[in-house]
Amino acid sequence: MTWKYYSEDNQIYKCELCKDYKDVYAYRCSRCDFSLHITCASLAPTMDAECHHHPLTPFWKWITFTCDLCGKEDKGTPYLCRLCDFWIHGKCFIFPQRVKNFRHKHLLHLTHSSLEFHQSNSRFCQICVEKLDTHFGLYYCSRCDYVAHLDCGMRFRRIVDINSPEFRDEDEVPELNESIDSAAYQVKKSEVGVDGTQIDTEIKHFSHDHDLKLTDEVLNDQKCNGCARALLGPFYSCSQCGFFLHKSCANLPKTMRLQFFPYPLTLIPTKPGEIFQCDVCKRGCNGFSYNLEELNLDVQCALTLASDILTHKGHEHQLVLSTTEYEQTCTSCNSKRVSIFRCTICEFALDINCATLPYTTRYKQHEHPFTLCYTVEDDSNEYYCDICEEERDPKHWFYYCENCTYPAHPNCILGKYTNIWFGDTYTFGFHPHPLTFIEETEDSPECDDCGDPCKEFILQCVQCNFYIHDKFTCDIRQELLTPVAVLFSRGLDSMILSALLDECLDPSYEIDLLNVSFDGQSAPDRISAKAGVMELRRIAPLRRWKLEEIDADLSTLDLETKHIMSRINPANTYMSLISYLILLDLNIGIALWLAARGSGWVYEGNNNNCDEDLQCNERVKYKSQARIVLVGSGADEQCAGYGRHKTKYRKGSWLGLHEEMKLDMQRIWKRNLGRDDRCIADNGKEARFPFLDEDVIRTLLDIPLWEIANLDQPSGIGDKKILREVARLLGLYEAAVLPKRAIQFGSRIARESNRKNFGSNRAANQVSAGSAVIQLPSNLT
Repeated sequence: MTWKYYSEDNQIYKCELCKDYKDVYAYRCSRCDFSLHITCASLAPTMDAECHHHPLTPFWKWITFTCDLCGKEDKGTPYLCRLCDFWIHGKCFIFPQRVKNFRHKHLLHLTHSSLEFHQSNSRFCQICVEKLDTHFGLYYCSRCDYVAHLDCGMRFRRIVDINSPEFRDEDEVPELNESIDSAAYQVKKSEVGVDGTQIDTEIKHFSHDHDLKLTDEVLNDQKCNGCARALLGPFYSCSQCGFFLHKSCANLPKTMRLQFFPYPLTLIPTKPGEIFQCDVCKRGCNGFSYNLEELNLDVQCALTLASDILTHKGHEHQLVLSTTEYEQTCTSCNSKRVSIFRCTICEFALDINCATLPYTTRYKQHEHPFTLCYTVEDDSNEYYCDICEEERDPKHWFYYCENCTYPAHPNCILGKYTNIWFGDTYTFGFHPHPLTFIEETEDSPECDDCGDPCKEFILQCVQCNFYIHDKFTCDIRQELLTPVAVLFSRGLDSMILSALLDECLDPSYEIDLLNVSFDGQSAPDRISAKAGVMELRRIAPLRRWKLEEIDADLSTLDLETKHIMSRINPANTYMSLISYLILLDLNIGIALWLAARGSGWVYEGNNNNCDEDLQCNERVKYKSQARIVLVGSGADEQCAGYGRHKTKYRKGSWLGLHEEMKLDMQRIWKRNLGRDDRCIADNGKEARFPFLDEDVIRTLLDIPLWEIANLDQPSGIGDKKILREVARLLGLYEAAVLPKRAIQFGSRIARESNRKNFGSNRAANQVSAGSAVIQLPSNLT
């Protein structure tokens, strides 16, 4: 059998074992048309899986079977435990025996037999709130009778070392002493109510300098400084300034834990004149927030998400917080979200924005309060909003004044900015006079700071005609700029870099994922990149991941090719002695140069967690503004990621592998880094190579080589073994089993370049093998 990648006519071979067509290396017998993918040829005779207590053996036959773990019927070559008659997908090896999940305080244990889980079939997963078949694998907490799908249990897995002797479940950790500074206010005066309960009539709240007095006075067009909602009695007010606080907001706890977040959040007032964006509902707010470092939640969202069970007046059954990979539709407003409260009895669903709508509110100078209604007010079949005079959907919630028979859309009643109050006056050091916070102006005056028109969120000085954007507006352009991008193919290296970058970078920033393709949507790297974005969004749903699709056509890049060649040539390495290797350098250089240029397409819209094709959003032109590009160079050299490493290991064991990897590191600056750095810097970007950080190199040198890689195992398992473990710790279980694919092959530039410069892939392969001598094409000299 001979070693092939693909044929001259670009036919991708069908493997006789897995019966699949893959753009990967294969062993092929041309005499009898027999092909075997390298990954299939390298399958180990037995595999140890954490999800089963016996070794599993590959079943060397293409069959239709049902996986006893995930319960899905499939066609392929399963793994089998002959002792237990247990069949399993190869991809289901990733499920560990125990996981720690964000959505539950105890460890979840893998159960994969109905004999171990004596329950009826009428159970639902308490993460996605969909039906769960107890005859197959699931994650289970026996202490709480809590069940979850395997994928759901893994999707929200917390990255903690559960095998560490220091690890303890949450209810085993002593609670914070809430008696210490737990009260949000000091009682100044109180009285006893009719029912005998104490009523605090005057308080000193931690958020305000003056004492506050309890009142039931009706104030139209005023908002609470805590939740930024309309004032309804009873509430506390300041007699010296316009500060108001609902009684319920005054009693908010100073610390709170959310169901999906393991750390306590602290209640803080927003600084004068500033606005924050709630990381859950995405609405602007200038009231109180529950905060931890860069995470901010408005008080309504925090109170709602303190539990994953919601009881709401708008529905007769309890609702459970559901988080899925796809978008779910809110019954009340038809908006779509991946996290939503769902009913387990009927099809009712409620998103966080509707769940936090106030039950009663006020509208401008209207004398009566409005009540949130869930069913239509009559049977006329004609329903309109009395504010905008547009038709109302009879299935959607609305506000209603019964005294005046006055219905209205929620957005019309609450306004464009539900959680922001305007009209307060503040004093700042940058201006001598007090500034009033206003929503908008008719003439959009020029901002005295940045020069742009002031359209909304404005600080105004009425004495000297001074206007300046609120800090939230002036800084938003800088906040939305992307400081760092990642050269992204969804390979193991780029997925790890992206996940680690998410942990290091302020959550207000987007992360650009730069993906280059010379074959449009069909290039392997483009296909896998879309799947990679979905996996990143699962582990970091609050991050704005922006996959930039950089499409290129080699036939139109003649001028750019000569320019890039001039950036590669100064290295004058021995690689430049052979025309094929010059093209190898050039192919990689072009891909890097185009990625660093950052001109491509993105899918814009509100659907951060869209389907794999992202077609629910609009594809628009985009140019990355990132000044730094992270590149995965050094990972393969230090962790035995190249195919030649396996060859050296087979011929020379660990010593041969060590010498080859040592040589790789000694020449990496000459062979790769000079080329990569110049191609990226040519676009005004700085290339950074995290895997070549001195601490990373030093750490890897201290680890035995057999802990870094196990080249007796197949590709995608044993190569770069240590990095695959890192990927699993980061929650990247799909990326952890991906085989290596070089950028020149994944982007398809190698194929296009070979056709252009050698006539075919076969001719190029002959040059690389030394069976032909071809001069460097004239267009590259």
